[in-house]
Amino acid sequence: MTPVTTALSRTPRLLGRSRSGHAPARPSAPLRLTRRGRLLFRGLPLMLSVAALTATAAFFAGVMLSPPAVSADVASEDLVTVTVMPGDSLWSIARDAAPGVDPYVTMERIGELNALEGGELELGQELYLPPVR
Repeated sequence: MTPVTTALSRTPRLLGRSRSGHAPARPSAPLRLTRRGRLLFRGLPLMLSVAALTATAAFFAGVMLSPPAVSADVASEDLVTVTVMPGDSLWSIARDAAPGVDPYVTMERIGELNALEGGELELGQELYLPPVR
């Protein structure tokens, strides 16, 4: 062999390759995650579970806090809704909803249908009114 062919035949060995062109087997190092990798590996499942729990809680809170529109003794098509306007009070709404009926009784029924605490009404609030008997 000439010095040139000897140098060329050693080149693959110097680069860490055998004569067949494949890299020699190296012992594998343990997997090391970067800070971003750890965040993705640990944080993403945590964030997804928190989002799922929040969505579940929001669903059940919406179901539990929605006003009961229908009771067992009242058909849903008999209920009428009214929007609270400026100057309206529970007394005036009850008086207009059931003329000739004691407004206190009507106010109590409106409170039951809408799950009202106290007599506080908000502007733009939708109220279910009991049917007139």
